[in-house]
Amino acid sequence: MKNKLRTGVLLLFGLFMANATVAQDNFASFSGVVTDVSGKPYANAEITATHTPTGTVYVANSRSDGRYNIPAVKIGGPYTV
Repeated sequence: MKNKLRTGVLLLFGLFMANATVAQDNFASFSGVVTDVSGKPYANAEITATHTPTGTVYVANSRSDGRYNIPAVKIGGPYTV
C-alpha cells in the first residue's frame, strides 16, 4: 500500500511540474551598473531599453549603488539601451 501511495504522489507531482513548466512565459531581463566618468555609482539614472522590432519601451532607474534591473522584457532583439 505504501508503494502505491508513494507512486501516486510522485505521479501527481510529476504531472503538476509538467503543467507548471508549460505554463511559464519566456522573458529576459537587463541589469547593469551606471557610473559617472570617475567610476562612482550614479543614482537615479533613467535607463530605457527599446525592443526595436516592436517599439516596446522598458524603463528603470538606477538605485543608490548605481545598479539597475529591467525584468520581464521580450526575448530576442535587437534592443537599443
